[in-house]
Amino acid sequence: MTLLALFGGLALLLYGMQLIGEGLQRAAGGHLRHLLTSMTRTRLAAVASGALVTSIIQSSSATTLMLIGFVSAGLLTFRQSLGVILGADIGTTVTVQLLAFKVQELSLLLVGAGFAMTFFARRGLVKSLGQVILGFGFIFLGMKVMNDGLAPLVENELTRQVLVALADNQFLALLVGAVLSASMASSAATIGLTLSLGHQGLLPLAAAIPVVLGANIGTCATALAASLRSSSDARRVAVAHIAFKVLGVALVFPFISPLTAVVAQTAGDVARQIANAHTFFNVAISALFLPFAPWAARVITALVPEEERGDNPYRTRYLDDRYLDQPALAVGQATREALRMGDVAQNMLRDAMVVLRTDNQELLEDVERRDDQLDYLDREIKLFIARLGRETRSP
Repeated sequence: MTLLALFGGLALLLYGMQLIGEGLQRAAGGHLRHLLTSMTRTRLAAVASGALVTSIIQSSSATTLMLIGFVSAGLLTFRQSLGVILGADIGTTVTVQLLAFKVQELSLLLVGAGFAMTFFARRGLVKSLGQVILGFGFIFLGMKVMNDGLAPLVENELTRQVLVALADNQFLALLVGAVLSASMASSAATIGLTLSLGHQGLLPLAAAIPVVLGANIGTCATALAASLRSSSDARRVAVAHIAFKVLGVALVFPFISPLTAVVAQTAGDVARQIANAHTFFNVAISALFLPFAPWAARVITALVPEEERGDNPYRTRYLDDRYLDQPALAVGQATREALRMGDVAQNMLRDAMVVLRTDNQELLEDVERRDDQLDYLDREIKLFIARLGRETRSP
């Protein structure tokens, strides 16, 4: 029953986070895209935009995936994305701080209110906000299910021995956190489970902090997987995300004991202490690495060189079906492809005038080829927009 409670609670938590992200992207997807692509003139503004967007959509992985898509589509440069990545690390701490609040008793009220708004509302915005409330209700309900399911283990001697062994081996705890976070594609879910263990007194703070550090590394797996078939700049975004996390953990790991002592003074509740440790770590690495962002950009650019790719006229450059579940990003990619189509049309019309004056047969054949290219791009853009589906489009 305990395993079923953990499985069900984690499922509710992950589903709730997904509902919140989808609802807020429907309600403000265009604004989120504008925020990420416009507030990057200074490094501090980029950090602020990353933190704000991540705190809204409740997932640093989702923000990083959006960045990879924007960089792939040419809407954002790799250098601009570095500050946003560091800001996303700060924004993800908001989710964990929310999980540490003892508001699980309100979960059913939130589920009921969110369902009522989603079921009865006719306007898209109200439906989206109802979905957000429903998502928060599922998150808190999931935490309650896990807390209640773990309660019987407090008296179980075998469980205590396993957790004591985990506390004694900090590297093992780090590895467990990384594997769980990578497998669930969410550091918040892993830390939520850690909060439940801490709340029941099953996991001391000294053992929880390595798990939190591991969860921060494991969450990079999603971005890395999404960047494998993308442009060089998009892969650099994923590498930067991993580098910041791994270097941050490497710097903090030798000082876990002093960090534990400091964090223990911030709150009386273990769950809140764990959430604070997560916040301190991400704020610290963002503050530490931000001044070195230009240097980091040069190093990562050297590590991930530009790929030599021929420009196939019968191939879209910016459209990527993997981002169809993110309407703001998908529309941005379609816009970028349409602008490319406009460039092809402009050059074709210019050369057509030359053909009319000179009767250049070779150039005429090239103009005809580009006319076929325009037909191809027009069809692909229309199909891409159609696949978005009415249910996923921003209002």
